[in-house]
Amino acid sequence: MIKFRGLSILKDLIKNPTRAFDEISEDGKTFLIWSFLIVALPKIISVCLHSNLSYLKGVPMSIVDWLIITTLLYFIGKALKGKANFVGLLSAIGYAQFPLIFLPVLGYLFLRSIPEDVVAIVRDTPKEQISQEQAVYIVTHILTPVTVTLSLIMLALMLWSFTLGVIAVRESNRFSTWRAFCSVVVVMLVDIFVVARLLKAVTGVGV
Repeated sequence: MIKFRGLSILKDLIKNPTRAFDEISEDGKTFLIWSFLIVALPKIISVCLHSNLSYLKGVPMSIVDWLIITTLLYFIGKALKGKANFVGLLSAIGYAQFPLIFLPVLGYLFLRSIPEDVVAIVRDTPKEQISQEQAVYIVTHILTPVTVTLSLIMLALMLWSFTLGVIAVRESNRFSTWRAFCSVVVVMLVDIFVVARLLKAVTGVGV
């Protein structure tokens, strides 16, 4: 049954994330392939939803970004006297991205809820040529109860993933929540403003 633990531990991730990440970080090799799938799955889901193979280009970038984030967290953890091993931390960070699996579906529903004429205006009209009336019309038809609800759900999922990331770093390093929180925030800022932009500049594909 061990080979199926990579899936069954998702229940623990929801009910008791501390215990789940403690197990994942201790036996990182067992969970590594499942972590890989969790990281890659959002792009694969996007391919299915949009029937566009170009989304697959984002899979290698997501994997590279995952490796870079884990490497930064690993060395910051060591500087803060953490006890993480790299593979265990890598698997834990992969599982922390589990809530993000649902973002492509919600994003797809968000786009589908926007009227076609609004999409056409945004797509076909240069920003500087959009009139004030068109801008008001766009905002009115984008900010609907459906889109606002979907946006709030997506925000909640991202905050959940962030929280899981903090717990993953804390349990992997066996240090305080505060140190884990600071580590994750620093790495997130580096990733957003440096790593992601460099990857996009080099490959032309966003993470």
